[in-house]
Amino acid sequence: MLAFLGDNARDHLLAGVANTLGAEPPLLERSVFAAGIPIDDCERIHQLVRERCGALHSELTHEMTRAFEAAKKSAKGRIRVGIYTYYEDSSDE
Repeated sequence: MLAFLGDNARDHLLAGVANTLGAEPPLLERSVFAAGIPIDDCERIHQLVRERCGALHSELTHEMTRAFEAAKKSAKGRIRVGIYTYYEDSSDE
């Protein structure tokens, strides 16, 4: 599991670095951030992301499986699509 985490983090960072260096076309690498909101809202937003991501995850799995099965044995491309949510109660109390 740690190796998978490392692979995900590596590719996420590589996308950000490539975009910073001017990759054309830019790779998808974006996030939204908010601070100073109640932890209950963080949990609610996390649930929204989980619900919406489920359908996209299924669609991506289907498309990647189709592409893999149709690919020639010599194909060398790889793709990783990830989404994450992290939140915490960061009060200084």
